[in-house]
Amino acid sequence: MMRRPFRFSGSPRGSCKRLPFIKFSQRTHTYLGLIFAAYFLLMALTGILLNHPELIRGLALPVALLPDSHTLRNGARMAVRDTVSDGDSLIVGGRAGVWYSPDRAEHFIPLMEGYPQDADDRDTLCLLHYRHQGRTHLLAGTRNGLFHYDFSGVWKNVALPQDDAAIVALIRRDNDLLLFTEQQCLISPMGTHFEFRPHPLLYAQADLPSTVPLIRWLLALHSGAVLGLPGRLFVDAAATILVFLCLSGLWLCPTSRRFLPPVPGIKLPFWWRNHLQLGIRSVLFLLLITLSGVVIRPPFSALIKDCRIARSSMIFHPDDSRRPRIDRVALSADHSEILIATRDGLFGGPADLHTPLRRQSVAAPISAMGVNVLYSLQDGRWIIGSFAGLYLWDEKQRCASALITPASRRPLVTALITHERRPVAFVDYRDGPRPCRLPDTDDTPQPIHFPVALGELSVPLRHILFELHNGRILRQWLGIWYTALIPLGGGLLCLVLTSGVYDWWSRTSTTKK
Repeated sequence: MMRRPFRFSGSPRGSCKRLPFIKFSQRTHTYLGLIFAAYFLLMALTGILLNHPELIRGLALPVALLPDSHTLRNGARMAVRDTVSDGDSLIVGGRAGVWYSPDRAEHFIPLMEGYPQDADDRDTLCLLHYRHQGRTHLLAGTRNGLFHYDFSGVWKNVALPQDDAAIVALIRRDNDLLLFTEQQCLISPMGTHFEFRPHPLLYAQADLPSTVPLIRWLLALHSGAVLGLPGRLFVDAAATILVFLCLSGLWLCPTSRRFLPPVPGIKLPFWWRNHLQLGIRSVLFLLLITLSGVVIRPPFSALIKDCRIARSSMIFHPDDSRRPRIDRVALSADHSEILIATRDGLFGGPADLHTPLRRQSVAAPISAMGVNVLYSLQDGRWIIGSFAGLYLWDEKQRCASALITPASRRPLVTALITHERRPVAFVDYRDGPRPCRLPDTDDTPQPIHFPVALGELSVPLRHILFELHNGRILRQWLGIWYTALIPLGGGLLCLVLTSGVYDWWSRTSTTKK
Protein backbone atom coordinates (compact mmCIF):
# COMPACT_ATOMS: atom_id res chain seq x y z
CA MET A 1 0.00 0.00 0.00
CA MET A 2 1.30 3.41 -0.98
CA ARG A 3 2.56 5.61 1.82
CA ARG A 4 0.95 9.01 1.53
CA PRO A 5 2.80 12.26 2.07
CA PHE A 6 2.55 13.43 5.67
CA ARG A 7 -0.60 15.22 6.78
CA PHE A 8 -1.51 16.44 10.28
CA SER A 9 -4.82 14.82 11.08
CA GLY A 10 -4.46 15.63 14.76
CA SER A 11 -2.23 17.53 17.11
CA PRO A 12 -0.22 15.37 19.45
CA ARG A 13 0.68 16.84 22.76
CA GLY A 14 3.31 19.55 22.39
CA SER A 15 2.81 20.00 18.62
CA CYS A 16 0.05 22.65 18.57
CA LYS A 17 2.47 25.53 18.78
CA ARG A 18 4.53 24.12 15.94
CA LEU A 19 1.61 23.42 13.62
CA PRO A 20 1.51 26.84 11.86
CA PHE A 21 5.26 26.75 11.21
CA ILE A 22 5.08 23.16 9.98
CA LYS A 23 2.37 24.10 7.47
CA PHE A 24 4.46 27.09 6.37
CA SER A 25 7.50 24.86 5.94
CA GLN A 26 5.53 22.34 3.89
CA ARG A 27 4.20 25.05 1.59
CA THR A 28 7.67 26.56 1.27
CA HIS A 29 9.22 23.24 0.29
CA THR A 30 6.43 22.39 -2.14
CA TYR A 31 5.82 25.67 -3.95
CA LEU A 32 9.35 27.07 -4.03
CA GLY A 33 10.57 23.67 -5.22
CA LEU A 34 8.00 23.62 -8.02
CA ILE A 35 8.45 27.23 -9.10
CA PHE A 36 12.24 27.13 -9.22
CA ALA A 37 12.70 23.49 -10.29
CA ALA A 38 13.82 24.56 -13.78
CA TYR A 39 16.50 26.85 -12.32
CA PHE A 40 17.78 24.13 -9.97
CA LEU A 41 17.89 21.68 -12.88
CA LEU A 42 19.84 24.18 -14.97
CA MET A 43 22.42 24.69 -12.23
CA ALA A 44 22.86 20.94 -11.72
CA LEU A 45 23.16 20.00 -15.40
CA THR A 46 25.47 22.87 -16.38
CA GLY A 47 27.61 22.14 -13.31
CA ILE A 48 28.09 18.51 -14.36
CA LEU A 49 29.10 19.50 -17.91
CA LEU A 50 31.46 22.24 -16.72
CA ASN A 51 33.09 19.74 -14.37
CA HIS A 52 34.02 17.62 -17.42
CA PRO A 53 34.63 20.02 -20.35
CA GLU A 54 36.06 17.19 -22.44
CA LEU A 55 32.50 15.86 -22.83
CA ILE A 56 31.45 18.97 -24.78
CA ARG A 57 34.71 19.79 -26.51
CA GLY A 58 34.13 20.77 -30.11
CA LEU A 59 30.50 21.77 -29.53
CA ALA A 60 29.58 25.38 -30.22
CA LEU A 61 26.54 27.63 -30.46
CA PRO A 62 25.86 29.73 -33.58
CA VAL A 63 25.72 33.47 -33.13
CA ALA A 64 21.99 33.51 -33.93
CA LEU A 65 21.28 31.79 -30.59
CA LEU A 66 23.36 34.20 -28.50
CA PRO A 67 22.60 37.61 -27.00
CA ASP A 68 24.64 40.44 -28.53
CA SER A 69 26.67 40.77 -25.33
CA HIS A 70 28.08 37.25 -25.79
CA THR A 71 29.19 37.35 -29.41
CA LEU A 72 32.78 37.95 -30.52
CA ARG A 73 31.91 41.25 -32.19
CA ASN A 74 34.77 43.73 -32.55
CA GLY A 75 37.18 41.50 -30.66
CA ALA A 76 35.21 41.32 -27.40
CA ARG A 77 34.76 38.27 -25.14
CA MET A 78 38.40 37.15 -25.58
CA ALA A 79 38.06 37.08 -29.37
CA VAL A 80 41.51 38.72 -29.23
CA ARG A 81 43.96 37.49 -26.56
CA ASP A 82 47.31 38.41 -28.10
CA THR A 83 48.70 40.62 -30.87
CA VAL A 84 51.99 41.07 -32.71
CA SER A 85 52.92 43.98 -34.96
CA ASP A 86 55.70 44.55 -37.49
CA GLY A 87 55.68 47.91 -39.26
CA ASP A 88 52.20 48.40 -40.66
CA SER A 89 51.19 44.76 -40.26
CA LEU A 90 49.13 43.56 -37.32
CA ILE A 91 48.30 39.97 -36.38
CA VAL A 92 45.74 39.13 -33.70
CA GLY A 93 44.77 35.82 -32.14
CA GLY A 94 42.15 34.61 -29.69
CA ARG A 95 38.82 32.81 -29.64
CA ALA A 96 38.28 34.03 -33.21
CA GLY A 97 41.40 32.24 -34.45
CA VAL A 98 44.19 34.17 -36.19
CA TRP A 99 43.63 37.28 -38.34
CA TYR A 100 46.16 39.37 -40.33
CA SER A 101 46.09 43.03 -41.33
CA PRO A 102 48.75 44.38 -43.72
CA ASP A 103 47.62 48.02 -43.37
CA ARG A 104 47.50 48.94 -39.67
CA ALA A 105 44.11 47.41 -38.97
CA GLU A 106 42.30 48.92 -41.94
CA HIS A 107 41.49 45.49 -43.36
CA PHE A 108 41.81 42.00 -41.88
CA ILE A 109 42.31 38.61 -43.55
CA PRO A 110 41.63 35.33 -41.69
CA LEU A 111 44.64 33.01 -41.53
CA MET A 112 42.67 29.82 -41.01
CA GLU A 113 43.84 27.49 -43.79
CA GLY A 114 44.94 24.33 -42.00
CA TYR A 115 44.15 25.86 -38.60
CA PRO A 116 41.75 24.13 -36.18
CA GLN A 117 38.15 25.01 -37.06
CA ASP A 118 36.36 23.95 -33.87
CA ALA A 119 35.45 26.84 -31.60
CA ASP A 120 37.42 25.27 -28.74
CA ASP A 121 40.49 24.25 -30.72
CA ARG A 122 40.93 27.54 -32.61
CA ASP A 123 41.16 29.48 -29.33
CA THR A 124 44.61 31.07 -29.63
CA LEU A 125 46.40 32.03 -26.41
CA CYS A 126 49.67 33.47 -27.74
CA LEU A 127 51.51 34.46 -30.91
CA LEU A 128 55.15 34.86 -31.98
CA HIS A 129 56.22 36.62 -35.18
CA TYR A 130 59.85 36.15 -36.30
CA ARG A 131 62.21 36.06 -39.30
CA HIS A 132 64.40 33.13 -40.22
CA GLN A 133 66.69 32.84 -43.25
CA GLY A 134 65.09 35.88 -44.84
CA ARG A 135 61.52 34.62 -44.49
CA THR A 136 58.70 35.63 -42.14
CA HIS A 137 57.21 33.02 -39.85
CA LEU A 138 54.37 32.93 -37.33
CA LEU A 139 53.80 30.60 -34.39
CA ALA A 140 50.44 30.28 -32.64
CA GLY A 141 49.88 28.55 -29.31
CA THR A 142 46.41 27.16 -28.61
CA ARG A 143 44.78 25.20 -25.80
CA ASN A 144 45.75 21.94 -27.47
CA GLY A 145 48.91 22.49 -29.48
CA LEU A 146 51.43 24.62 -31.38
CA PHE A 147 51.02 25.65 -35.04
CA HIS A 148 53.54 27.08 -37.52
CA TYR A 149 52.76 29.32 -40.54
CA ASP A 150 55.22 30.65 -43.13
CA PHE A 151 52.78 32.90 -45.09
CA SER A 152 53.10 30.76 -48.21
CA GLY A 153 50.91 27.76 -47.50
CA VAL A 154 48.87 26.36 -44.66
CA TRP A 155 49.30 26.00 -40.92
CA LYS A 156 51.27 22.98 -39.76
CA ASN A 157 50.97 21.30 -36.39
CA VAL A 158 54.24 21.18 -34.43
CA ALA A 159 54.87 18.01 -32.44
CA LEU A 160 55.23 18.55 -28.69
CA PRO A 161 56.13 16.18 -25.84
CA GLN A 162 52.67 16.85 -24.36
CA ASP A 163 50.03 17.44 -27.02
CA ASP A 164 47.09 18.50 -24.86
CA ALA A 165 48.82 21.23 -22.81
CA ALA A 166 47.63 24.81 -23.14
CA ILE A 167 50.43 27.04 -24.48
CA VAL A 168 50.32 30.39 -22.70
CA ALA A 169 53.51 32.10 -23.96
CA LEU A 170 56.02 31.94 -26.83
CA ILE A 171 59.31 33.82 -26.37
CA ARG A 172 62.33 34.22 -28.66
CA ARG A 173 65.58 34.37 -26.70
CA ASP A 174 68.45 34.86 -29.14
CA ASN A 175 68.55 31.60 -31.11
CA ASP A 176 66.19 29.69 -28.83
CA LEU A 177 62.42 29.41 -28.70
CA LEU A 178 60.94 29.27 -25.22
CA LEU A 179 57.49 27.68 -24.99
CA PHE A 180 55.56 27.95 -21.73
CA THR A 181 52.60 25.89 -20.68
CA GLU A 182 50.71 26.56 -17.45
CA GLN A 183 53.26 24.50 -15.47
CA GLN A 184 56.48 24.06 -17.41
CA CYS A 185 58.95 25.45 -19.94
CA LEU A 186 60.15 23.81 -23.19
CA ILE A 187 63.12 24.97 -25.28
CA SER A 188 63.91 24.41 -28.95
CA PRO A 189 66.37 25.96 -31.43
CA MET A 190 64.73 28.60 -33.61
CA GLY A 191 63.97 27.69 -37.20
CA THR A 192 61.25 25.87 -39.10
CA HIS A 193 61.75 22.44 -37.53
CA PHE A 194 61.50 22.34 -33.78
CA GLU A 195 62.82 19.83 -31.28
CA PHE A 196 61.54 20.73 -27.83
CA ARG A 197 63.10 19.57 -24.62
CA PRO A 198 61.91 20.33 -21.08
CA HIS A 199 63.74 23.01 -19.14
CA PRO A 200 63.24 23.14 -15.36
CA LEU A 201 61.79 26.33 -13.92
CA LEU A 202 63.45 27.13 -10.63
CA TYR A 203 61.61 29.24 -8.07
CA ALA A 204 63.15 30.54 -4.88
CA GLN A 205 61.49 28.36 -2.26
CA ALA A 206 61.31 31.21 0.22
CA ASP A 207 59.25 33.23 -2.27
CA LEU A 208 56.66 30.55 -2.98
CA PRO A 209 53.51 31.32 -0.98
CA SER A 210 52.40 28.81 1.62
CA THR A 211 48.77 29.88 1.15
CA VAL A 212 46.28 30.19 -1.70
CA PRO A 213 43.37 32.63 -2.04
CA LEU A 214 40.28 31.45 -0.21
CA ILE A 215 38.20 32.09 -3.34
CA ARG A 216 40.35 29.64 -5.30
CA TRP A 217 39.93 27.03 -2.56
CA LEU A 218 36.16 27.53 -2.43
CA LEU A 219 35.97 27.22 -6.21
CA ALA A 220 37.85 23.91 -5.99
CA LEU A 221 35.47 22.85 -3.20
CA HIS A 222 32.45 23.81 -5.29
CA SER A 223 33.61 21.66 -8.22
CA GLY A 224 35.08 18.90 -6.06
CA ALA A 225 38.56 19.45 -7.54
CA VAL A 226 39.94 20.03 -4.06
CA LEU A 227 39.90 16.20 -3.79
CA GLY A 228 40.96 15.55 -7.38
CA LEU A 229 38.95 13.35 -9.74
CA PRO A 230 37.15 11.47 -6.93
CA GLY A 231 35.96 14.83 -5.59
CA ARG A 232 34.66 15.88 -8.99
CA LEU A 233 32.77 12.61 -9.38
CA PHE A 234 31.30 13.04 -5.90
CA VAL A 235 30.01 16.51 -6.80
CA ASP A 236 28.62 15.07 -10.05
CA ALA A 237 26.73 12.48 -7.99
CA ALA A 238 25.34 15.21 -5.73
CA ALA A 239 24.22 17.21 -8.78
CA THR A 240 22.58 14.08 -10.22
CA ILE A 241 20.68 13.62 -6.96
CA LEU A 242 19.51 17.24 -7.21
CA VAL A 243 18.22 16.49 -10.71
CA PHE A 244 16.31 13.50 -9.36
CA LEU A 245 14.88 15.53 -6.45
CA CYS A 246 13.56 18.14 -8.89
CA LEU A 247 11.99 15.58 -11.22
CA SER A 248 10.53 13.46 -8.44
CA GLY A 249 9.15 16.60 -6.79
CA LEU A 250 7.28 17.39 -10.00
CA TRP A 251 5.81 13.89 -10.02
CA LEU A 252 4.78 14.02 -6.37
CA CYS A 253 2.77 17.21 -6.81
CA PRO A 254 -0.73 16.42 -8.16
CA THR A 255 -0.93 19.75 -10.00
CA SER A 256 2.26 19.32 -12.02
CA ARG A 257 1.80 15.53 -12.43
CA ARG A 258 -1.20 16.11 -14.67
CA PHE A 259 1.03 17.71 -17.29
CA LEU A 260 3.78 15.05 -17.20
CA PRO A 261 3.84 11.93 -19.38
CA PRO A 262 3.73 8.60 -17.54
CA VAL A 263 7.03 6.79 -16.96
CA PRO A 264 6.68 3.08 -17.86
CA GLY A 265 7.26 0.78 -14.89
CA ILE A 266 7.61 3.57 -12.31
CA LYS A 267 4.78 4.33 -9.91
CA LEU A 268 4.23 7.03 -7.33
CA PRO A 269 5.71 5.09 -4.34
CA PHE A 270 9.06 4.95 -6.15
CA TRP A 271 9.22 8.77 -6.48
CA TRP A 272 8.12 9.31 -2.87
CA ARG A 273 10.45 6.76 -1.24
CA ASN A 274 13.58 7.81 -3.13
CA HIS A 275 12.82 11.54 -2.96
CA LEU A 276 12.77 11.24 0.82
CA GLN A 277 15.77 8.94 1.27
CA LEU A 278 18.11 10.61 -1.23
CA GLY A 279 17.13 14.08 -0.06
CA ILE A 280 17.91 13.40 3.60
CA ARG A 281 21.19 11.60 2.90
CA SER A 282 22.56 14.22 0.53
CA VAL A 283 21.26 17.47 2.06
CA LEU A 284 24.48 18.40 3.88
CA PHE A 285 26.58 17.96 0.75
CA LEU A 286 24.08 19.87 -1.40
CA LEU A 287 24.08 22.72 1.11
CA LEU A 288 27.88 22.81 1.15
CA ILE A 289 28.14 22.87 -2.65
CA THR A 290 25.43 25.52 -2.91
CA LEU A 291 26.88 27.83 -0.27
CA SER A 292 30.40 27.60 -1.68
CA GLY A 293 29.03 28.58 -5.10
CA VAL A 294 27.23 31.59 -3.59
CA VAL A 295 30.25 32.86 -1.67
CA ILE A 296 32.62 32.91 -4.68
CA ARG A 297 30.28 35.19 -6.65
CA PRO A 298 29.60 38.91 -6.13
CA PRO A 299 28.81 40.54 -3.80
CA PHE A 300 30.19 38.03 -1.26
CA SER A 301 33.45 37.48 -3.16
CA ALA A 302 34.44 41.08 -2.42
CA LEU A 303 34.30 40.32 1.30
CA ILE A 304 36.78 37.43 1.11
CA LYS A 305 39.03 38.53 -1.76
CA ASP A 306 41.99 39.08 0.59
CA CYS A 307 41.46 35.91 2.65
CA ARG A 308 43.85 33.00 2.17
CA ILE A 309 44.06 29.37 3.24
CA ALA A 310 46.93 26.90 3.61
CA ARG A 311 48.18 25.54 0.28
CA SER A 312 48.35 22.07 1.84
CA SER A 313 44.54 21.98 1.67
CA MET A 314 44.87 21.84 -2.15
CA ILE A 315 47.21 18.85 -2.12
CA PHE A 316 44.80 16.66 -4.11
CA HIS A 317 43.98 19.33 -6.67
CA PRO A 318 45.19 17.99 -10.06
CA ASP A 319 46.19 21.46 -11.29
CA ASP A 320 48.17 22.30 -8.17
CA SER A 321 51.58 20.65 -8.01
CA ARG A 322 53.01 23.26 -5.64
CA ARG A 323 54.24 25.21 -8.65
CA PRO A 324 52.71 28.53 -9.69
CA ARG A 325 50.32 28.47 -12.63
CA ILE A 326 51.79 30.57 -15.46
CA ASP A 327 49.66 33.19 -17.23
CA ARG A 328 52.11 35.32 -19.26
CA VAL A 329 55.87 35.56 -19.87
CA ALA A 330 57.97 38.40 -21.32
CA LEU A 331 61.63 39.28 -21.81
CA SER A 332 63.05 42.70 -21.00
CA ALA A 333 63.89 44.93 -23.96
CA ASP A 334 67.58 43.98 -23.80
CA HIS A 335 66.74 40.26 -23.36
CA SER A 336 68.72 40.10 -20.11
CA GLU A 337 65.81 39.46 -17.74
CA ILE A 338 62.65 37.40 -17.85
CA LEU A 339 59.39 38.12 -16.05
CA ILE A 340 56.81 35.36 -15.46
CA ALA A 341 53.29 36.30 -14.38
CA THR A 342 51.62 33.55 -12.36
CA ARG A 343 48.50 33.19 -10.23
CA ASP A 344 50.80 33.47 -7.20
CA GLY A 345 52.43 36.74 -8.29
CA LEU A 346 55.20 37.87 -10.64
CA PHE A 347 58.58 36.14 -10.62
CA GLY A 348 61.69 37.45 -12.34
CA GLY A 349 65.35 36.68 -12.89
CA PRO A 350 68.07 36.25 -15.51
CA ALA A 351 66.80 35.24 -18.93
CA ASP A 352 68.98 32.11 -19.03
CA LEU A 353 66.65 30.54 -16.40
CA HIS A 354 69.57 28.97 -14.57
CA THR A 355 69.01 31.03 -11.43
CA PRO A 356 65.95 30.57 -9.19
CA LEU A 357 63.28 33.12 -9.99
CA ARG A 358 62.49 35.63 -7.26
CA ARG A 359 59.11 37.08 -6.43
CA GLN A 360 58.72 40.69 -7.61
CA SER A 361 56.96 43.35 -5.59
CA VAL A 362 54.52 44.95 -8.05
CA ALA A 363 52.43 47.92 -7.02
CA ALA A 364 50.00 47.49 -9.93
CA PRO A 365 46.62 45.87 -9.10
CA ILE A 366 46.23 42.43 -10.68
CA SER A 367 42.97 40.52 -11.05
CA ALA A 368 42.52 37.17 -9.33
CA MET A 369 41.83 35.78 -12.82
CA GLY A 370 45.44 36.39 -13.77
CA VAL A 371 47.55 38.62 -16.02
CA ASN A 372 46.48 38.93 -19.66
CA VAL A 373 49.08 41.49 -20.82
CA LEU A 374 52.79 41.55 -19.96
CA TYR A 375 54.89 43.79 -22.22
CA SER A 376 58.36 45.36 -21.83
CA LEU A 377 59.18 48.87 -23.07
CA GLN A 378 62.57 50.07 -24.33
CA ASP A 379 63.16 52.19 -21.22
CA GLY A 380 62.91 49.22 -18.86
CA ARG A 381 59.32 49.76 -17.77
CA TRP A 382 56.60 47.12 -18.06
CA ILE A 383 52.94 47.22 -19.05
CA ILE A 384 50.73 44.91 -17.00
CA GLY A 385 47.09 44.36 -17.94
CA SER A 386 44.35 42.25 -16.39
CA PHE A 387 40.68 42.53 -15.46
CA ALA A 388 41.88 44.98 -12.79
CA GLY A 389 43.00 47.54 -15.42
CA LEU A 390 46.03 48.54 -17.51
CA TYR A 391 49.12 49.80 -15.65
CA LEU A 392 52.67 50.97 -16.29
CA TRP A 393 55.11 49.46 -13.79
CA ASP A 394 58.51 51.02 -13.21
CA GLU A 395 60.68 48.29 -11.73
CA LYS A 396 63.51 50.66 -10.72
CA GLN A 397 61.25 53.25 -9.09
CA ARG A 398 59.00 50.51 -7.65
CA CYS A 399 55.84 52.37 -8.59
CA ALA A 400 52.93 51.90 -10.98
CA SER A 401 50.59 54.29 -12.79
CA ALA A 402 47.53 53.73 -14.96
CA LEU A 403 47.84 54.13 -18.71
CA ILE A 404 45.75 56.90 -20.20
CA THR A 405 42.52 55.40 -21.51
CA PRO A 406 39.13 56.89 -22.39
CA ALA A 407 37.29 54.33 -20.29
CA SER A 408 34.76 55.74 -17.84
CA ARG A 409 34.74 52.37 -16.07
CA ARG A 410 37.55 50.03 -15.13
CA PRO A 411 38.80 48.33 -18.30
CA LEU A 412 38.85 44.54 -18.48
CA VAL A 413 42.05 44.13 -20.47
CA THR A 414 42.52 41.05 -22.65
CA ALA A 415 45.25 42.18 -25.10
CA LEU A 416 47.56 45.09 -25.97
CA ILE A 417 48.13 46.53 -29.46
CA THR A 418 51.47 48.24 -30.11
CA HIS A 419 53.14 50.14 -32.95
CA GLU A 420 56.90 50.63 -33.03
CA ARG A 421 57.03 49.18 -29.49
CA ARG A 422 54.65 51.79 -28.09
CA PRO A 423 51.11 51.00 -26.88
CA VAL A 424 48.38 52.44 -29.11
CA ALA A 425 45.32 50.48 -27.97
CA PHE A 426 44.12 47.72 -25.69
CA VAL A 427 41.30 45.21 -26.19
CA ASP A 428 38.52 45.33 -23.62
CA TYR A 429 36.59 42.17 -22.74
CA ARG A 430 33.27 44.00 -23.12
CA ASP A 431 33.89 46.68 -25.76
CA GLY A 432 36.76 45.53 -27.97
CA PRO A 433 39.68 47.83 -28.94
CA ARG A 434 40.06 51.13 -27.07
CA PRO A 435 42.87 53.69 -27.54
CA CYS A 436 45.51 54.16 -24.86
CA ARG A 437 48.82 55.94 -24.40
CA LEU A 438 51.63 56.29 -21.93
CA PRO A 439 51.18 58.96 -19.25
CA ASP A 440 54.26 60.91 -20.42
CA THR A 441 53.30 61.14 -24.12
CA ASP A 442 50.82 63.09 -26.21
CA ASP A 443 50.19 60.40 -28.82
CA THR A 444 46.81 60.40 -30.54
CA PRO A 445 46.37 56.81 -31.72
CA GLN A 446 44.04 56.05 -34.60
CA PRO A 447 40.87 54.12 -33.73
CA ILE A 448 40.97 50.40 -34.45
CA HIS A 449 38.02 48.27 -35.49
CA PHE A 450 38.04 44.55 -36.04
CA PRO A 451 36.10 42.97 -38.92
CA VAL A 452 32.38 42.30 -38.64
CA ALA A 453 33.07 38.64 -39.45
CA LEU A 454 34.41 38.13 -35.93
CA GLY A 455 30.91 38.69 -34.53
CA GLU A 456 29.52 35.98 -36.83
CA LEU A 457 31.72 33.19 -35.48
CA SER A 458 30.33 30.47 -33.22
CA VAL A 459 31.17 30.45 -29.51
CA PRO A 460 32.25 27.34 -27.54
CA LEU A 461 29.36 25.70 -25.72
CA ARG A 462 31.56 25.46 -22.63
CA HIS A 463 31.81 29.25 -22.44
CA ILE A 464 28.05 29.73 -22.77
CA LEU A 465 27.32 27.09 -20.12
CA PHE A 466 29.70 28.89 -17.77
CA GLU A 467 27.90 32.17 -18.40
CA LEU A 468 24.58 30.43 -17.70
CA HIS A 469 25.90 28.84 -14.53
CA ASN A 470 27.04 32.15 -13.04
CA GLY A 471 24.13 34.23 -14.40
CA ARG A 472 26.33 36.61 -16.42
CA ILE A 473 24.49 35.80 -19.62
CA LEU A 474 21.58 37.94 -18.34
CA ARG A 475 23.73 41.02 -17.75
CA GLN A 476 22.64 42.53 -21.07
CA TRP A 477 19.08 42.85 -19.73
CA LEU A 478 19.53 43.06 -15.95
CA GLY A 479 22.64 45.21 -15.78
CA ILE A 480 24.49 45.05 -12.47
CA TRP A 481 21.47 43.37 -10.88
CA TYR A 482 22.49 40.09 -12.49
CA THR A 483 24.85 39.68 -9.52
CA ALA A 484 21.80 39.05 -7.33
CA LEU A 485 20.82 35.91 -9.28
CA ILE A 486 23.32 33.50 -7.73
CA PRO A 487 22.82 34.64 -4.09
CA LEU A 488 19.04 34.63 -4.59
CA GLY A 489 18.95 31.27 -6.38
CA GLY A 490 21.38 29.70 -3.90
CA GLY A 491 19.39 31.06 -0.97
CA LEU A 492 16.16 29.64 -2.39
CA LEU A 493 17.74 26.22 -2.90
CA CYS A 494 19.04 26.23 0.69
CA LEU A 495 15.55 27.21 1.88
CA VAL A 496 13.94 24.37 -0.09
CA LEU A 497 16.48 21.86 1.25
CA THR A 498 16.23 22.94 4.90
CA SER A 499 12.43 23.09 4.81
CA GLY A 500 12.42 19.55 3.44
CA VAL A 501 14.63 18.40 6.31
CA TYR A 502 12.36 20.14 8.83
CA ASP A 503 9.28 18.47 7.31
CA TRP A 504 11.00 15.09 7.58
CA TRP A 505 12.04 15.76 11.19
CA SER A 506 8.52 16.88 12.12
CA ARG A 507 7.03 13.80 10.52
CA THR A 508 9.52 11.49 12.25
CA SER A 509 9.16 13.05 15.71
CA THR A 510 5.34 13.03 15.46
CA THR A 511 5.29 9.36 14.38
CA LYS A 512 7.44 8.37 17.38
CA LYS A 513 5.09 10.14 19.75
